[in-house]
Amino acid sequence: MDLKPLGLAVLLLAAAPAFAQMYKCVDEKGKTQYSDKPGPNCKGGAVQLQAPPPPAPAASESAKGGAVPKNAEERKRQAMARVAEERKRECAANKAELQRFTASKGPVKTVDTAGEPIWVTGAARDAKAAQLRADVAETCR
Repeated sequence: MDLKPLGLAVLLLAAAPAFAQMYKCVDEKGKTQYSDKPGPNCKGGAVQLQAPPPPAPAASESAKGGAVPKNAEERKRQAMARVAEERKRECAANKAELQRFTASKGPVKTVDTAGEPIWVTGAARDAKAAQLRADVAETCR
């Protein structure tokens, strides 16, 4: 027996009330109920359903904590501030990695491009430390 048509019918029946009119009924005891049919001896009436508000823009400047810039000069200033902040983070990361590679003369554990752990020793460790010194000089000026 193929259940796909049955599943589709259930889905359509479940979705149907979403398009129906809703009614509010307040009985003589003050209890409020909502239904798809108006009830006898109930005060209330048809409920006006409203669509939800549209979602806010995902990547707007206001979502990032700042006001939307009004002119090109302000946009340029904000872009430069973001670049400076990224450079600060990169500088700190390079300094920390250099400290890790120069703290001892023994092997240093790191990961290769595939994410596998490796130990860097000897000349390779010294070369990595030299590269990190150059990176610190570049990013921390």
